[in-house]
Amino acid sequence: MLYPEHKPVPDKLYANEFLLRPICASDVNLDYIAVMETKIMLRRLFQSDWPPDDFTVDDNLWDLNIHVKEHNERRQFCYTMMNLSESTCLGAVYVRPLRIPPPEWTIRRGDFPPPVEGEAAIDFWVIPPGVIDDLDRRLVDTLLDWFDQDWDFPRVSYRTNEGLPRQIEVLRESGLRERYVIKRPNGLPNRILYSQ
Repeated sequence: MLYPEHKPVPDKLYANEFLLRPICASDVNLDYIAVMETKIMLRRLFQSDWPPDDFTVDDNLWDLNIHVKEHNERRQFCYTMMNLSESTCLGAVYVRPLRIPPPEWTIRRGDFPPPVEGEAAIDFWVIPPGVIDDLDRRLVDTLLDWFDQDWDFPRVSYRTNEGLPRQIEVLRESGLRERYVIKRPNGLPNRILYSQ
């Protein structure tokens, strides 16, 4: 369990131009459109071939049901990012347990304390038109406040990798600092964790 049972899990976050809320099965079509529009970036983010070119709405529904189950069990949380009318999916935010590989795979940066039980790692993505409009920057600024004020993690890190220079730029410009570089095998871009 990522988040203790006695602590309430934040339900919704309204910002000036978007809403974050737990993803649900009824989001399948809007989420599918956003995922396929962003598939090249998502493959870089997750360092995999997901979503494949032949990814279907039914495949997406299977994924969403897993996210819902994990959310209900407090193992990890997936929030969809919608416009305020909830007619367009703009992206997603994932709240997962922080797992640091063994020292031979990691390079520690800065003066951060070692990880402790219950830390969270955040992954996020925004559809391409949102990136062009700097929505990803505004999302990160919103997330920093949200996790500081409404969640109760001992520390939160934001995860990206060297194959996503835009995310690196956005995280650095938000005031976050490199915490760890995690070396990846087979020529994959190294992962980077940023924290306050």
